[in-house]
Amino acid sequence: MAYDSGMPFDSTYSGYVRVQTRLALAAVPDTVTVFMGIPAYHSEGPGHTDAETVAASLRGIRLALDDQAPTQPFGVAVYVDFSATLDDWATYFRDWAPR
Repeated sequence: MAYDSGMPFDSTYSGYVRVQTRLALAAVPDTVTVFMGIPAYHSEGPGHTDAETVAASLRGIRLALDDQAPTQPFGVAVYVDFSATLDDWATYFRDWAPR
């Protein structure tokens, strides 16, 4: 999971996701599939900020993958899909799904 970070800005949140993605890929064997959980919920809950968006998450993940291509199966898990808006899904399909 790469959310509820408390990061205040899109750029810092994307950087956080970049680091978390790299750490996750380094922590598991090549035979294990890694899914990075990205936020598609809109809440005022603890740790969740306006910076934590689908777009900022995917930007961080793409930055991590540009630095180091995964040697194991890799994907993105949208959390939670039933609260994702049409804009969240449009961003997901534009920025991740075609890759």
